[in-house]
Amino acid sequence: MVNPAREAFEAELQAIDKRLASEGVDIPFRPLRAIMEFAKRGQLPVRLDSLDLPAGAPYTLQFLNAHVDAWYKRRYGDRLIISDFLSPGRMAILIRGDLWIVRFPVLAGTFRFVACATSHKLAPDEYDMFRCFQGMTPAYRDGLGLEDWKVALSAFWLGFQALSALSMVPPDAMTSAARVDHDAAVQCLATSPPHPGLSRWASLQATEKLLKAYLANVHANVPATHSLLSLTERAEQCGLSALPRELIGLVQCTAGVRYGEVQVERDEAVTAHHAALHLTHLICPQLQVRRT
Repeated sequence: MVNPAREAFEAELQAIDKRLASEGVDIPFRPLRAIMEFAKRGQLPVRLDSLDLPAGAPYTLQFLNAHVDAWYKRRYGDRLIISDFLSPGRMAILIRGDLWIVRFPVLAGTFRFVACATSHKLAPDEYDMFRCFQGMTPAYRDGLGLEDWKVALSAFWLGFQALSALSMVPPDAMTSAARVDHDAAVQCLATSPPHPGLSRWASLQATEKLLKAYLANVHANVPATHSLLSLTERAEQCGLSALPRELIGLVQCTAGVRYGEVQVERDEAVTAHHAALHLTHLICPQLQVRRT
């Protein structure tokens, strides 16, 4: 039986896909672009973690994102690889002394992040942040108190804002490497046994490279130094908004942390990691517009 709604949807999606191909958009990125185009037209929020398509689902706004996803999977199969590289990134968060790795979701539109019990029924514009905590069980989550939720939500929001801002910066060697350094800071804490010294050094490197990227963008001399204070003062002289010195101090460390010459505790490395993310959130908006 002919389904006019399906035919109209698929004709429009084929046209979108053809245009994306002509623009050189790689196959793995096309579903997101197509969904965002439909979302913009219909003023819809977009969430790529919830694309289950019930049997017989109509071609309405409620299921449009899932229909786009299903169409691309039918069309491209194994060539359609949407993996973690689409995520803004990861961060490490301590809750009750336990380390949790958080991978941030791909979202577009307006959402409110919430921390809630598993029994809470989410509103359409709410996103449950705990689904991003790798390996967190319902029992652990429901055993958390209100203060635990507040701490986790505050850290989550910081990381999401910072890494989303970094992902929006026009990429170059420095900014791309800073994103890798942020992830390395997480990975060094997630390994068994963890390497907090290497994690702290990675947080330093991420911040250092963003400051050097700013200096390069304004065509200023880029000092060959690991001193964040020196780089910060130079960048501020060149127009960067003032950065909190307490954050600089939390991230700054010596090269000896890499070799165990300077002992770094896990909690100290997590604090440096969060401070580096905070600085990233402050620096990146000033990198998004290239200066000539």
